[in-house]
Amino acid sequence: MNYCLQKIEINKLINNKINTIEDINLLLVSNKRKLVGIYVLNQKHFPKIEENWVQNRNSQIFLKLKDKLNKYFEGKLNKLEINYELIGTDFQVKVWKELLKIPYGKIVSYEFIANKINCKSSRAVANAISKNPLIFLVPCHRVIGKNGKLTGYAAGLDLKEYILKIENFYKTIT
Repeated sequence: MNYCLQKIEINKLINNKINTIEDINLLLVSNKRKLVGIYVLNQKHFPKIEENWVQNRNSQIFLKLKDKLNKYFEGKLNKLEINYELIGTDFQVKVWKELLKIPYGKIVSYEFIANKINCKSSRAVANAISKNPLIFLVPCHRVIGKNGKLTGYAAGLDLKEYILKIENFYKTIT
């Protein structure tokens, strides 16, 4: 695996219009061909950097992603299209694929996702979402409680709220 530690400087990107987050420190992980992880430092389920991983700041995957993330946080890009691979259990991958169907600027409830994949447990869906290895790319931030409240985000509710503000969206649940 290749990895890169990357800082996204939010305050420079959006001129403090909705800025409550100064910067985001990320761990990017690839299997040399595809992106397999975007993690916010210190988030829940943060992976251990293994001894056999190679740090590679010049990987084309990481350079391309950094550019796309900068545009995303500037509000100039609404989909992070990049070559990626979802690695998880069959159930997790099923949930994450459903998240990919949520359009930019739209939010849904955990219950909605559970119903879409014929799962009786919103809690099981929430647990799978919490282990999403591709934060921002697989839009887990677009899932909220059925009561309209922000709940559960591995990288913290402040960041979740901030990302939803970037997407110019407030409290409409499908």
